[in-house]
Amino acid sequence: MRGRSHEPIFWSVFGLGGIVAAIFIPVIIFVTGIGGAAGWEAVSGALAHGEDGIGALLRHAPVRAVLGLIMALAAVHAAHRIRHTLIDLHVHAPPAVLIVASYGAAAVVSVLTAIVLALF
Repeated sequence: MRGRSHEPIFWSVFGLGGIVAAIFIPVIIFVTGIGGAAGWEAVSGALAHGEDGIGALLRHAPVRAVLGLIMALAAVHAAHRIRHTLIDLHVHAPPAVLIVASYGAAAVVSVLTAIVLALF
């Protein structure tokens, strides 16, 4: 009899990361990239580097937690996709190496994100 697999856990986090990335990242890009560049009053004021700008928004712990969660879930989603793409491309590496490399990179991105957000 074969032992239980941890794969459903990774697929669940992969799915959640995909949903979060699909919903929130385009909104973040649109608001900060297009809205700020277009000079929209509400966005331009929010993105200013003053006391009323994005720095003030990032001083709130819930905002930092949500941004960190979005980044961590997106990183795990990307790691899972990269791992399975490498498997589909028949990369000759032991499965453990692919797992450690892909999810390790996601962990590094998550930790660096947490460090940057903690500095605010």
